[in-house]
Amino acid sequence: MVEVKLQNPLEIDGESIEVLHFDFDQLSAKDFFKAELDARTLGEITPNIQWGSQYRAVVAAMACKENIKFEDIRDTMTFKDAASVTGAVGDFLLGLD
Repeated sequence: MVEVKLQNPLEIDGESIEVLHFDFDQLSAKDFFKAELDARTLGEITPNIQWGSQYRAVVAAMACKENIKFEDIRDTMTFKDAASVTGAVGDFLLGLD
């Protein structure tokens, strides 16, 4: 389980969330392919999908135990918090976590 402490708490369903928990081990092969499809649908054009920030945000939303959505990352997080969350996904994808 990977934790990311947010600089600015997220408000999700009336609850203030300061730390996000990611369980990348619970993701399936189906999630693997769906994440790319979702990111491409959102306009991700990075040739190597694993480098794309939208792809990483989609994966983060899938793995997050707090049940956030991609839109929560894209539309409500600060730049630094979004970078921390997508960076955690990048570490997972590179096998660094």
